[in-house]
Amino acid sequence: METQLNLAPGWLLRNHPKVFLYVAQKRVVGGAVVERITCAAIARHVLGHGEVCSKASTSTVGGGRHTGGGGGGVVVMTHKAVLGVRGVWVAADMRRRGIATRLLDVARCVRNDF
Repeated sequence: METQLNLAPGWLLRNHPKVFLYVAQKRVVGGAVVERITCAAIARHVLGHGEVCSKASTSTVGGGRHTGGGGGGVVVMTHKAVLGVRGVWVAADMRRRGIATRLLDVARCVRNDF
């Protein structure tokens, strides 16, 4: 999975995360690697004059921090979170069938068990 996601060897399984596998016809066709977290950081590029280059909401729970000069920079915002997703993979021939969504739904349901 790390090779297909172009990640450094050992990165996905560092700190003992939980791994969820999706099996179809005796074959693993999907996987999700998740971990318990308490805080998430989101970085967004600022074009200038406070205009954020993103369609997503910029509301913050833990506050925001702006870096860079008046011509733009990066805004780093923190949010409360309980589940961190390190990686999601689905076999090429099984994509667009909702497998990744099902894996993450299961991870959300059992997050209190780890």
